[in-house]
Amino acid sequence: MKTARFSIFFLIFFTPLAFGTKAPWSYGIMEGMIGAGLFFFALAVIKKQVQPVEVPALVPLLIFLVYILFQVVPLPPGLVKFVSPHAYAIHSRAYELFDAQGWMTLSIHPHSTVFQFFRYASYTAFYLLTIQVLKEKGALQSIALSIAAYGGLLALSSILQLYLTEDMALWFWYTPENSMVMGPYSNHNHYAGLMEMIFPLVLGLFFFYRPRIGETSFIRGIIEILNQEKANIHILIGTSALLVIVSIFVSLSRGAIISTCLALSVFSFLLVRRKTNRRNSLLIIGVIMAVALAMGWFGWDQVFERFAKMKNPEGVLYNTRLEFWKDSFQIIKDFFLTGAGFGGFVHIYPPYKSLIDNRVLNYAHNDYIQLLVEGGIIGFSIIAVFMAVFFFKSFKAFSKRRDAFCVYLYMGSITGMVSILFHSFTDFNLHIGANGLWFAFLAGLAVSAANTNIRGEHSPTRLVSVEGIFKRRVFTGVSMGFVVAVALFLASHLGGAFYLAHIKDKVITSQTSRAELDAIQSIARTASAFDPLLSRSRYFEAVSAIRKNNMDQAELLFRTAIHLAPLNSWYLMRFGRFAARNGQAEKAETAFSLAVQYRPTLPAYTLQYGTWLLSTDRIDQGLALLKTTLELDDEYSDTVIRTLLVANVDHERILTAIPRAPGPMFAYADFLYTVGRQSQGQEIYREMLAILGELDNPKISNYWRVYRFFIRQKNIKDAIAALEKAETAIPGYPEFKIELGDLYRRQGILFKAREKYEQALYVDPNNKKARQRLEKMDSQSTEG
Repeated sequence: MKTARFSIFFLIFFTPLAFGTKAPWSYGIMEGMIGAGLFFFALAVIKKQVQPVEVPALVPLLIFLVYILFQVVPLPPGLVKFVSPHAYAIHSRAYELFDAQGWMTLSIHPHSTVFQFFRYASYTAFYLLTIQVLKEKGALQSIALSIAAYGGLLALSSILQLYLTEDMALWFWYTPENSMVMGPYSNHNHYAGLMEMIFPLVLGLFFFYRPRIGETSFIRGIIEILNQEKANIHILIGTSALLVIVSIFVSLSRGAIISTCLALSVFSFLLVRRKTNRRNSLLIIGVIMAVALAMGWFGWDQVFERFAKMKNPEGVLYNTRLEFWKDSFQIIKDFFLTGAGFGGFVHIYPPYKSLIDNRVLNYAHNDYIQLLVEGGIIGFSIIAVFMAVFFFKSFKAFSKRRDAFCVYLYMGSITGMVSILFHSFTDFNLHIGANGLWFAFLAGLAVSAANTNIRGEHSPTRLVSVEGIFKRRVFTGVSMGFVVAVALFLASHLGGAFYLAHIKDKVITSQTSRAELDAIQSIARTASAFDPLLSRSRYFEAVSAIRKNNMDQAELLFRTAIHLAPLNSWYLMRFGRFAARNGQAEKAETAFSLAVQYRPTLPAYTLQYGTWLLSTDRIDQGLALLKTTLELDDEYSDTVIRTLLVANVDHERILTAIPRAPGPMFAYADFLYTVGRQSQGQEIYREMLAILGELDNPKISNYWRVYRFFIRQKNIKDAIAALEKAETAIPGYPEFKIELGDLYRRQGILFKAREKYEQALYVDPNNKKARQRLEKMDSQSTEG
């Protein structure tokens, strides 16, 4: 029992400090400690040292876990086609690529789904364990006070870290670029998510430890408060609560700030509902005023500025999350019933992605949308039933409580849960290991607070004990089964990750030695033995087999890798190159087209497919894909142009393949100029003036580029035309006018030169260059 209690105390404090628990090692510690706690508790039950109690709303959670496992069970193709046509289509394309047939899973990435099963199973076990361990008043009181101290110290450390360090989590760990670090988290939203769960708990304790005073004057009331035993605790907990909520505001997490304010409203509602002392209303007002004053010291401007960024330059509320959600709704429509498989969002999202960038989106930034994407309406409904049953049963028990400690602790726990549920509309806090664990902990704490007997009644809890040999055996059997499953999973998952870490950054080329290839293949094979669902190790084996000229083995390994991750465009593209090299044109085309279909916004894939189509004399299809490549990223301009020239595509058709955009057009024009086809290059540069005129926000540098090209050609007429169009398009930029005035002056058209210098001064009265030009013209006119 002591070990089970220790595991709870350890994990609620450790998991946030483990940088939020996002890495395999921290997940391993979390799941291992939960398994150990449950094991020792089950052992105590077997020895009859402790009596287990029934857990509210446990059945929906167990059904949910069974449902996740169902997603990774191989099923007949006909059944998958009936239940989830799009999952069937994805798996069947992978099978057809290798002329094979086989059973399929509802999940489009089984490895991720298995990982998510153990994550949710761990949360369920922690919820169960929390209720079993904290059913005694001593444990409940000690953990509540520990949280108050922990929250205040973590908030103070995080605030100091924010202002004294730069891009460092927990004072020493450098985070990736563009991170908004706060405390031990690399993402400020997730830190704020933890704190918005802790704050209501500490606030509840602050109310409970409020010193009681009678009707007296203000000064005498202060003196009376300070003379009471609870005064020190009350002040310390109040300070902790203030630090926690200030750190939320300082983190600049808009979702957390809004959620915390809503949570305060929920807490106030519960106070009114219970008809507590009216001085509590004054305390709430005091908390709000204290926060306002504290934030005044840190500066409200940064908070207002953060919220102002929600609007685009046109003044319309906009956020990229809206694009993520819009794309996700199409996935929900296609996988409505059973979802794409838990953990599958990062794999299923790219084919539906509308934003053109290279960003990999791991989460939907909305936990409810992601639940529908991955679990479908079935998974969403099961969780909705759990939440409904949980809130109903716990609130029913809470309504009968009169003990102040239980009342305030329940209010704090439920308010913390509600706060993170609000925040989940705009973020993915519940997919962060530590925050998901804390949510499960608050649920267990709420049940314990609503049922624990504080005043020493004959039973420590009002929860029903698990009676009967059969029920006890089922309880211990399920618990031990979970422990064994976790142990096997951790050995498999961490073992596979450990060996894969040795080769994951390896680049296998024709220069890789045979000995190194053998070593890579051996390590990859060991990783696959530990974790059979790990597709990346099979991929490394396949590439090593190609370099060793073992083509049959390579194809077999590619088949396994693609079956395990059918939406992985990199595997498909690499297999397409393998098939093309071995004369399997039909397989190559299928693989290339699937790679582009599954990652339509990645220019490297459209370039590869387009190049291959050109090599097979399908010029029109190839040109269309190369044009798409340049539309996605004009950095590929030189590569695409070289590809077109190597394929002997004529000038007119090349022009059809190049988008009417500055990057590709300039690149092609410069190439024509360097190979002696100056007249064609000049035509493109002339056309560029028309293209630039069509753009909403043309770049100044593009006009300079056109102008300088004509100057190098000593084509003054077109150079003047370029500058005239430039000053018309960007009238507020004086340099165009000055340069145009210089050209007119060199041509002897002095009145036009003067006119342009004067226009430049009108735009920029302090422009020294224009003023000097005019003064020089005036002095020359006087001398003449």
